[in-house]
Amino acid sequence: MKVLGTLLSLVLVSGAHAQSLQEKSEPSVQCGKQAAERFARDWNERHRANFENYYNSRLNKCFYLEISALYEGAQKMLHLIDLHEDRVIGSYDKLEGEAYVVCWVQDTRCHSEEEWRSLTTPFMEG
Repeated sequence: MKVLGTLLSLVLVSGAHAQSLQEKSEPSVQCGKQAAERFARDWNERHRANFENYYNSRLNKCFYLEISALYEGAQKMLHLIDLHEDRVIGSYDKLEGEAYVVCWVQDTRCHSEEEWRSLTTPFMEG
């Protein structure tokens, strides 16, 4: 009888664990769909652009990273967007060969792509 009780509790715990994994992955899947819809709406095949999406479970938010290159790749632009609030979190824009760079994340100014990526990492983790 004790063995039966142990087996039953293992089945219940395994089922609850599987359900919690499914529940955790659902927001991530939904985030991917939202990001793909945003990209399809904002971009077309004439532009060299791509996107990445990140679901941050700690913040319960979906972030969309828009990556684009203009002028045959001479200008690189990165925009991190909170899809829930439709708000730009950070922006990076650099024309190759130019010293001037537009680089900020929230209220923080940055000076390089590496610094921008470092400041945006907390949004894209979790």
